[in-house]
Amino acid sequence: MWLLTTTGSHAASSRYTPIGTADCHTVADPLAMAYASRDLGVRECPAVPGVRLFLVSSDANSWFDILHDGLHWSAEQAVAYNQPFGHFPNVGGADAVEWRFGADGAVTALIFRIVAQVPDEPDRLRSRLVAVRLGASGICLLGTATSNDAARAMADTSRGCDAQP
Repeated sequence: MWLLTTTGSHAASSRYTPIGTADCHTVADPLAMAYASRDLGVRECPAVPGVRLFLVSSDANSWFDILHDGLHWSAEQAVAYNQPFGHFPNVGGADAVEWRFGADGAVTALIFRIVAQVPDEPDRLRSRLVAVRLGASGICLLGTATSNDAARAMADTSRGCDAQP
C-alpha cells in the first residue's frame, strides 16, 4: 500500500506502509537469531526502498528497529524506557507507519504511533506519535508528539542526528 501526500510549500511528502499482523512476516535471516537470543520476537514489515523495518517485541513492550544505509537503530530505549508516558508502551493504535520524504525524494523520517496504559487507570490507553530521523547524519529519535501535524513538523525540520543532546 502506497499513499502519497504533499504538505505546504516545503514540498515534503508522505508514504504509508502497513504494519498489521498479516503484513509483517517472520524474519528468516541470521538477524532473527540475534533477537531470539535476547528473548525477543521480531517480524519484518513493509518499508520504503532502501530501508528494512522490524517490529520487535518483548513480554511487555514492542518497538521498531530500522536498518538504513548500513546503520541499525532501535527505538527500544525511546519507546520502552526514555519517553515514559504510561505502562507497557507498544507500537499500536494505527495500521500503518508514515514515511516522510524531502523535496529531493529521499526518505528523511519515520513516524509511528505507540500506545500505553494510563497509570492508575488500567482500562484506559493513551497514545503518542514517535518521529525518527533517517538521514546522512544517522538514525535518531527526533521526539514524540500528540498530533499528526506536530509529528510532521518535527520530521520536516532540517535537524540531523548530530544535533542530539
